[in-house]
Amino acid sequence: LMSTFDQRELPSLRELKNAIQDGERKPSLPLSQRDVCYCQLSAKAKAYKNLFGASISFMLIFSVFLGVAGLQSSLNEVDGLGLASLSILHVFYILSGFFTSAVIRLFGTKYTLVICYVGMTVYTITNYYPHWYTLIPVAVFVGIIYAPLWASLNVHVTSVAIQYASVLQENPAYFISFFTGIYTMFIKIAYIPANTVSSVALLNGREE
Repeated sequence: LMSTFDQRELPSLRELKNAIQDGERKPSLPLSQRDVCYCQLSAKAKAYKNLFGASISFMLIFSVFLGVAGLQSSLNEVDGLGLASLSILHVFYILSGFFTSAVIRLFGTKYTLVICYVGMTVYTITNYYPHWYTLIPVAVFVGIIYAPLWASLNVHVTSVAIQYASVLQENPAYFISFFTGIYTMFIKIAYIPANTVSSVALLNGREE
């Protein structure tokens, strides 16, 4: 049976020894650097991903929050609960400016944004169960995180712009202004659905 095989196809003992070094097998095919596919985003793609991710997420959360906040005097007019919650929110908003840097230093910009998004979402949900013991504590919390929200968004977008400018070796001031203009556009867009919902709700309330 062995005679049917061509001995020239079988590796010699020296070839087998050379194929094994330090207990590891050599790769059957040599890999060159050009044969490896690196599935990584470019610096430009990463910068725009971070920019539009932060801007669009903020626009969605902020538009809902604005719509609910604009209707507080109408939604929760019993005993002045809506006006009280807004007043308390803005009082703590003013006070939170004194420790905004400490919050960002502790959690970082991304986690600060996530915490703020959660707080604004909870404030929206509590309007379905408007009571003094539900709406007021959440208004205090949202007021505390409101200043860190704006600061962390600005710092996050600015840091992304600076990193992108350093990769391209360009003036950072240009990219900071460019990226700031983009996320400011999304902030202003958030007012459109918020004011539209508020106007429709008020008009339907008058007709009824």
